Amino acid sequence: MPLPRYAAYKPRRVEQLLNESENLRQGGDDWERFWLLDQPSHMTPFRTHGGLGP
Repeated sequence: MPLPRYAAYKPRRVEQLLNESENLRQGGDDWERFWLLDQPSHMTPFRTHGGLGP
């Protein structure tokens, strides 16, 4: 029979759940930074010619 993952005492269980959810949130932020998803887009909403000249 496996042991319970969280404490039975409610205040301690809430603290454990908050700590775990905070760790998961920070993990998601790290993942976005790793794949550079947190950077602003450099795409313009306007069409650009791309060639030289006026």
